[in-house]
Order: sequence, then structure tokens, then C-alpha cells
Amino acid sequence: MQEREDSCPVAKICDFGLCHLIDPVKQMAFMEQMVGTQGYQAPEMGNETWVTTAVDMYAYGIVLYEMAVGYHPRKIKHLNLPQLADGIPYFKKSWVQKDPQLIDLIRKCL
Repeated sequence: MQEREDSCPVAKICDFGLCHLIDPVKQMAFMEQMVGTQGYQAPEMGNETWVTTAVDMYAYGIVLYEMAVGYHPRKIKHLNLPQLADGIPYFKKSWVQKDPQLIDLIRKCL
């Protein structure tokens, strides 16, 4: 945690375990094999594929989701529930009291 000048805490999440060089022209990295923690990998990740920094935003969205409601979306994936984002289910009651800006941020990441 870090504090800004206005004393609001700012959470920073870092994981450099999967750093790759980004092709400066394509703004993408080539993934030779599936890497990362299952459940946090973006749907577009796979073997021998080009990815962008969007895969990091997806993982960040999953972490925010967990922090907001206390469970990973895969734990309720088997239920027939509304979708917060494509393939990301949610219990409406878990999100009723949440700030709409937080929900919007999570949707944008996912």
C-alpha cells in the first residue's frame, strides 16, 4: 500500500514472473506455451499465440472481483447466473452494495 498526497491509500499489485519482451511494432508478445495461474489467465491465452497487455488487465480484473466479493468467479461458474462480463458470473446480492465505479472498472478489465 502506498499513500497519495491526499492520504488515500493506493493498492499496487505486481507480478513479474511472466514478464516478456513486447514486440515494439506489434505491441504484442508471443507465448510459446500456456503460462500463468489457472483461473487468472485471459480467455485468449493459449499455446503459441500472440498476446497484449490486455491479458494482465484480465488477471487484475479477477483479483479485483475476488477482493470485492470474497470469492473467485470460477467457484460459481457452474450456476446459471447473470454475467458481469463474458463468461464471468455473479450473484446480484454480492454486488448490490458495491460502488458502481468499482463494478465498471472490473467490467472494463474483464
